[in-house]
Amino acid sequence: MMSPVIAAVWLTGCGTVPAAPERADVEHADAASAQRGPWHHPECDEGSRGELLDLDLLAVYSRWGLERYYDSWLNGLSALGYIDDVVDPQVQNGATVWEMKYCTVDFDGSPIEATGMMALPIAWWPTSTVLYSHGTSVYRYDTVSNPDVDETFDGPTPMVIFAGGGYAYLAPDLTGFGDGDSPYHRYFHRDTAADNTMDMLIAAEDSILYRLATDGRVFSAGFSQGGQTALAFGAEAEALGVDLQATAMVGGVLDPEPWFDWLLDLEDSSYLTLYGADLVVNYERIYGDVYDDTDDAFSATYADDVEALFDMSYTYVEVVDAMAPSMAELTTPDFYAELDDPDSTMRQHLRDNAVTDVCLSSPIQAWHMIDDDEVPFELGAAWASELEGCNDYTFTEWEDTDHLNTWHQVLPQMRDWFDTF
Repeated sequence: MMSPVIAAVWLTGCGTVPAAPERADVEHADAASAQRGPWHHPECDEGSRGELLDLDLLAVYSRWGLERYYDSWLNGLSALGYIDDVVDPQVQNGATVWEMKYCTVDFDGSPIEATGMMALPIAWWPTSTVLYSHGTSVYRYDTVSNPDVDETFDGPTPMVIFAGGGYAYLAPDLTGFGDGDSPYHRYFHRDTAADNTMDMLIAAEDSILYRLATDGRVFSAGFSQGGQTALAFGAEAEALGVDLQATAMVGGVLDPEPWFDWLLDLEDSSYLTLYGADLVVNYERIYGDVYDDTDDAFSATYADDVEALFDMSYTYVEVVDAMAPSMAELTTPDFYAELDDPDSTMRQHLRDNAVTDVCLSSPIQAWHMIDDDEVPFELGAAWASELEGCNDYTFTEWEDTDHLNTWHQVLPQMRDWFDTF
């Protein structure tokens, strides 16, 4: 799924929580509580969904400035071996970049402030919008609105490729990230992701800068977890009359239940255990019925620490470093058996957050790597078969790389496809 702000993803779990980074002064909440706390933004109320609160100018890039920014992101990750230096972003213009603050809702309908990135191309003609949905992250500042290449993974490339390719670019952080005030990310919660994304588009339309720059047409793009977000947004967008032209996804997780099944059986990969643990902890925070107590759900080595690891204050590598090497070792035998039971509450929640029932009037194209190491190709093909029934759905096989590099290499392909409309 994602995210090197990673320095050593191969480390196995040691069962201890590292010291949180100094920057993450995150308000903590009772894990199972749906009550709003001091993080509730006073400017957002029940009637303010989609209200634009602020635009904070981050940077003005020339065409060559965008290329240098892209290179500064790529050089670090390619040196570490995460991303192959094989993609030319084909920058055509400069861009002006803002952090947007806007009102939306949390999983329970409570009004919250959220953030995201808006980038507008420096051009003389109106353009279409690409709404980008990011993949999995666990650290509050490893998010698309943060331009710092030392802290963020899934942000610089799509901004440069889409905004630098002539498109207006909107990328919501979603709950728990950036300067928003939800205490946690609502991981793989279909409705929250769609609402946060739609409300950012509505808020952008409150800006004269955005309205002057755009022609009203919208394209949606998503990576990994962002595939679920993109399709959930698509269903909401078409229902509300948005001029959605097309949806593109790469390595998307479109039904979290079979993916969770796959994660349950893996061994010796704390990197992949992170995803299963993230789902369990955050579904308990959302639904409140996944487990009664951490001591009952998680093995003694991890019970005291596992919820804290997903409080948005630890980087990806810190969570991986403290994570169990398998879901079986993370959980107690009884709870593991419950997670494996198709009739359990956890499994029902996973099914409820699938997007394989979405039917769009606009076309969809999905790319999936044949040997994907994080979202098996067989799952992507099965989801394609379900979605082809009521969608103009194209499923494209990608070869000779891994999950992260498929994303990196396909983004220019997405832009080229959008250019055909």
